[in-house]
Amino acid sequence: MKQKTTIEYAQFAEYDRRQSAIQMHVVLSFLTGLAVGALGIALSTFHAGLLDAVYAPYAYLAMAVGVGATAKGLGWALLSTFLSGTSMLVAAMGGRAMLGEFDFAIFDDGGVTAMNLMLAQIAVVGLLSYVIRRRVTVKSGDPGGVVDSL
Repeated sequence: MKQKTTIEYAQFAEYDRRQSAIQMHVVLSFLTGLAVGALGIALSTFHAGLLDAVYAPYAYLAMAVGVGATAKGLGWALLSTFLSGTSMLVAAMGGRAMLGEFDFAIFDDGGVTAMNLMLAQIAVVGLLSYVIRRRVTVKSGDPGGVVDSL
């Protein structure tokens, strides 16, 4: 005799909400990377001096921490931080190309190697921020608390 499997609509609705949130997170991480890269190239173009020197490393790391900490899973954290880092680099290279500078070495000294290291650093920082958020949430026993809402 066949068993009838009952599937609740609530299960499908929850799955759909989760997938929709993941899709939105990936798109927002891409747009965040574009915005951070465009602002960075604008600051360096207009020679903002100290603001540009402070913006370059810390804005990129803050972007990676924010994107990684808000991811829904380890794989999604890796994907979204890599995507935001790549879109940030592409926006910066595109901004330079629009200004007529076709030397795509965003960083002064290292060229392509420095860009690859920066992208790897952004991905690693994003993964670490996800792991730390996850560990704090599990340790505190409060999955709906402040840490989970980041």
